[in-house]
Amino acid sequence: MNYLGTLESLPMIELSEKTIQIIDALFGQEQRAHVYELLRTECAENIPFCENHNPPNMERIRFSF
Repeated sequence: MNYLGTLESLPMIELSEKTIQIIDALFGQEQRAHVYELLRTECAENIPFCENHNPPNMERIRFSF
């Protein structure tokens, strides 16, 4: 399986507007896409007890990283 196939199979919870605003304030334009993708794939439904969270519910967890 290639890298893109791996990303497609990972669970994702979309980023909230507030999360996007904070990323935009903290990271340069060249880093933002990478940060968005990391949060959507590595800090999503794969975290224990977050399987049913929505974007606003994930903010506290994502902001702690």
